[in-house]
Amino acid sequence: FSKLAQIHFARAVEEHDHPEEMIHSVHRAFQDVLRSHRSYLTVAVLIIAPGGGVRFAGGAHRDVLVQRRNEDKLEHWESGPYLLGLLGGSDEAAMAVREERLSPGDRIMVFTDGMTDVLDADRAIYGQEPLEEMFQKCRRMELRPALVRIIEQWRTYFEGGGEKMDDATLLLLEVL
Repeated sequence: FSKLAQIHFARAVEEHDHPEEMIHSVHRAFQDVLRSHRSYLTVAVLIIAPGGGVRFAGGAHRDVLVQRRNEDKLEHWESGPYLLGLLGGSDEAAMAVREERLSPGDRIMVFTDGMTDVLDADRAIYGQEPLEEMFQKCRRMELRPALVRIIEQWRTYFEGGGEKMDDATLLLLEVL
């Protein structure tokens, strides 16, 4: 399904200017296929314009996290309950849409529930809090080493007898 979504998103990017329009277009294009397989996809689309303007739309298990360069507190950009392929066209209003302005050095972290829903050897769930803590601890590091540190800490949790329950995706972005 991911490949099919990529193909439809490539087309939607050419046809639409706003992320919510892109998501609606992809949803309409293959909702019947996903429903027939009892599947859905989570989605987050961010358009970052020169000058720091950001338009975000999404529906996912987890919020998008934003770390402003000069602030200690994380921002949670709610992604809403919209699940691509699961909801009908009349439910499109459930998608979160947000416009923000970011500055150089601000960071965005997008991740799937596969990053939070891992178990250690004692069957304790990892959760979102450790990801948030590592994101904040790494905010002064260069981007690539920060990403590596976050992933290493995450892997350490379930290696040695734990269990990864789902596929996992983590995207770390920095405004230049």
